[in-house]
Amino acid sequence: MDVDEMGEPRFLENVQLFLKRAASKLDIPKDMYEYIEKCHSVVRFDIPLQMDDGKFKSVTCYRA
Repeated sequence: MDVDEMGEPRFLENVQLFLKRAASKLDIPKDMYEYIEKCHSVVRFDIPLQMDDGKFKSVTCYRA
């Protein structure tokens, strides 16, 4: 599996793979599948969170 510049699996490719697997098990009309599949980009961002012990942790988030 390809990884991005951060060494993580490519999020969009994983989502598309899961969608294809789910659609193969369900009776989703072709036009609905194509509508759901249209995402061609993903926004990735990090949110700094302050933990209970006062330390900060960065959490990676995605929005398709």
